[in-house]
Amino acid sequence: MLLVTFSSTRPGQGSLASRMRGWKDDAAGLEQRLKDLETIARSLRRRWWLVGFGLALGIIGWGFGVVHARPGTMVLLAGGGLILNALLGIINERGWYRWWLIYALALLDVLLVAVLVVWFGHGGFVVAFLIAVLPYAFDQGHTVGNFLVLTAALAYLGASYLHDMLYGDSGGLTAAGLETVGFITVAWALKQIPAVLIQRIRQTRDVMGEAERGYLAVRAAAEESDELGFLEKSFNRMLEEIGTTISTVQREADEVAAFSEQLAASAEQLHATSETVTHTAQKLARDLAKQRELAEAARGESAKAADQAESLRVRAELMQVDAARLVAAAQRGRERVARASQTLRAVGDEVRATASTVAGLSGMSERIGGFAQTIARIARQTHLLALNAAIEAARAEEHGEGFAVVADEVRSLAAEAGKSAREVAELVSELRAGIDAAARAMQSGEAQVRDIGAVAAEADGALQELHQGIELVGDLVNATAEVSRGQAQRLAELAQSLQQVAAISSGSSQSADGAAAATQTQITSMGDLTATSQQLAQLAERLRASIARFSVLRREETTREPPVTRAAAD
Repeated sequence: MLLVTFSSTRPGQGSLASRMRGWKDDAAGLEQRLKDLETIARSLRRRWWLVGFGLALGIIGWGFGVVHARPGTMVLLAGGGLILNALLGIINERGWYRWWLIYALALLDVLLVAVLVVWFGHGGFVVAFLIAVLPYAFDQGHTVGNFLVLTAALAYLGASYLHDMLYGDSGGLTAAGLETVGFITVAWALKQIPAVLIQRIRQTRDVMGEAERGYLAVRAAAEESDELGFLEKSFNRMLEEIGTTISTVQREADEVAAFSEQLAASAEQLHATSETVTHTAQKLARDLAKQRELAEAARGESAKAADQAESLRVRAELMQVDAARLVAAAQRGRERVARASQTLRAVGDEVRATASTVAGLSGMSERIGGFAQTIARIARQTHLLALNAAIEAARAEEHGEGFAVVADEVRSLAAEAGKSAREVAELVSELRAGIDAAARAMQSGEAQVRDIGAVAAEADGALQELHQGIELVGDLVNATAEVSRGQAQRLAELAQSLQQVAAISSGSSQSADGAAAATQTQITSMGDLTATSQQLAQLAERLRASIARFSVLRREETTREPPVTRAAAD
């Protein structure tokens, strides 16, 4: 890789480098340096074979006796030239550069050709100086060419003079002078060819530079009908085509910029709309997911409610059966209470009849008591009579023994009758006490039986009301069972409907998620489209800015922005 180290001297206006080399500005100086580096590289390659050819030519001349220099001297000079060229190559590879280096290399080439003139003397070798002049004239132009023509002429004269002094040829300076004049004339004429060519090339390059800076209305002279003239004509046609193309591209760049701005605005608006749709879809997806969760929860709750309703229905049916049994039991209880009430009424009547009978027995016991008292009184009287009879029998002595026996028997009977009367009286007294107690018990039982009858009647009424209430409860239980069955059926249908709603919500949620994902993808695409449209707008703007420096009009003409056809926004 070639590294270039520039001189610290800047090619400013009035500097020695700018005056010697014709630099106008830094760009021209940089261009000249690059040309110098290329010329140096070519001269290095050319100098190798020039030294070798000169050495070979000198040795051949020495062999034919034309050259009087010793071969050792020739080899020494050729070796010095090669070493010097190698050093210059190393300097060039190191990138060391000075503006005057091109003059030094040209002088070295002139010196190498002058060595041949010293060896061979004046004559046809003056033409060899063209090898040192023409390459630099083609590469560097007027300044270096004029310098080399003058330097080569002086070197030829000096080499001829040195040859005459070294090898004793006299009278050759006049011929050398004439040859020098001829060389200057020929070299000057030959130098003019590349000089004029370089001048025309530079003029064409100036036109190219104007076109490079964007002024496409410039044209090359194209006055000559040589290769360069045809090249200039082709360049002019190319500028015309490029100008037409640039004009079209400018208009289309403006249109593309306008369209890209509209596309960017539409893409941004569509991107914002897509974001709104995405937010709505995401919110809808969240709402549907929440609705699905609520539907799942409601389905679970409805399933639980259906199970509870089914359990309630079963319990209601069991309660219905229990209520039916309770109604039947209440009916049986009411009938039994009614029969018990009738029985109690009958018992009450019998108790009242028994009480009346017992009351009658009390009267009869009183009469029996009276009879017992009468018997006891009779027994006492009979005992008294028997006692009197015994007394009378004792008085009657013998005649009264039979009567005494009867009196004893009567007295015994009276004693037994009194004893029996007393026992009967006691028994009647006890019987009266029992009858009185039974009467009181009968009276109390009669009152209680009357109370039991009233209570039985009230119980019968209460049981009647209870039976009616139980029937109402049974009807209510039946109605509740029917309602429970209907509710269980409706809850089952509701659970099925909620399951369908959950499935629909799940599908809708998945659809909403898919729509949200699709919208998100669309947003991403729209973002890419927006970025692309913005990049397109920026690219169109850069293209327009890049093309704006090109002008197909003359500099004195006033440029105006071409009209841009703008499409209506959708």
